[in-house]
Amino acid sequence: EHWQAHAAKTTRKGEPVKDFLQNDNFLRDWLFSPAPRGLGFTAVNFTKTKMPQVNEDTLKLYDAPALRVYTEIKHAIKGRAFFASWLEWLGDDGRLHASFNLSGTVTGRRSNNNPNLQQVPRDKFIRTVLGAPPGWVFVEVDYSQLEVRLAAWLADEQTMLEIFRDGGDIYRSTAAIFLNKPPAEVSDDDRQRAKAYVLGFLYGMGPAGFVRYAHETYNLEVTLEEATAARDKYFETYPGLVRWHHRMRRTARRDMEVTSPDGRMRHLVNILSSDHVEQGKAERQAINSPVQGLGADFTLAAIIELLQVLDPAEARIVGDVHDAVLFEMREDVWEQNVRTVLRTMESPKIMRTLAIDWPVRLLAEAQAGPHWKQGPEFTIDDLDDPVEGPLVRVQVAEVMAT
Repeated sequence: EHWQAHAAKTTRKGEPVKDFLQNDNFLRDWLFSPAPRGLGFTAVNFTKTKMPQVNEDTLKLYDAPALRVYTEIKHAIKGRAFFASWLEWLGDDGRLHASFNLSGTVTGRRSNNNPNLQQVPRDKFIRTVLGAPPGWVFVEVDYSQLEVRLAAWLADEQTMLEIFRDGGDIYRSTAAIFLNKPPAEVSDDDRQRAKAYVLGFLYGMGPAGFVRYAHETYNLEVTLEEATAARDKYFETYPGLVRWHHRMRRTARRDMEVTSPDGRMRHLVNILSSDHVEQGKAERQAINSPVQGLGADFTLAAIIELLQVLDPAEARIVGDVHDAVLFEMREDVWEQNVRTVLRTMESPKIMRTLAIDWPVRLLAEAQAGPHWKQGPEFTIDDLDDPVEGPLVRVQVAEVMAT
């Protein structure tokens, strides 16, 4: 009823009425108008233009059953629209047969299409639609914080390297440093904000760019002043990154190209552009291309190695998304195959072939269950632990049974 009244008041004659689930102005009107017209809430967060914020994280702050229903409906419609667009690619066998491209990007990362697996939303519910057939376990093995580890090594950033050597979580440790509190006291929200800082500023992003990045990627509202202060604190904490950024910019200006440690080259003629926007973009590419290229090559080299050692009657690769590799493993032998995958990905032959002196662990993490994003997450250390190992096996068995 409220939507119908709002649409009648705000929509010009002959203009199509926008679905209320997509209409932020309606949502603000409904949330903040006094009863009985609206729900009568007081706004707690605001956008840069001083409008009441109505993103999903902010809506959680308001206690109203109607809002929870609204959010559930919006999620359901989003999921339905996503998978409806994929139905045309569904084979007669009930599988999606995507095309994987080795040279689909300029950084060296692989791409795929028809459909594009990398566009699957990170929403756990949506990802669990994809899974293994009966009698098989769906396994995802992902490199943990790979780009940050590679950047720390290339930059010789000692504080970051020390965190990784100690087995720390770089996002939680960064939050602890920023907030001056022990890592154990860092909340999940604190860690998520620190993750945005770590990945946003890793390649030299400016404050204004970070404000947009934080909102679009993490749904975080950060003011320009907060972004500027966070950026200053970040490079004060990790000064080796600053020296690395300067070094890569100088290399790009001198050679108009940069090269990753395994020889992947990225040409950057725009580094000499008179357009400052294009020049700045080329400078950031000079910094991130060697990292992304080397990470992509590590993953691809591990996939090639795994194809040679895994028995396809027991374990088969069904896809990869960025730094993660997706498998189907027979339920009765999943553990021994996961062990093989974890060991191979943490120490791919390419590192020995290139004589890379790697200062920190290349950590791989697995998740196993009937569907993607279902089941426990674990490392090879967890499987080897006399307490954690049996617990992981029980958890996988339970989730497979249910």
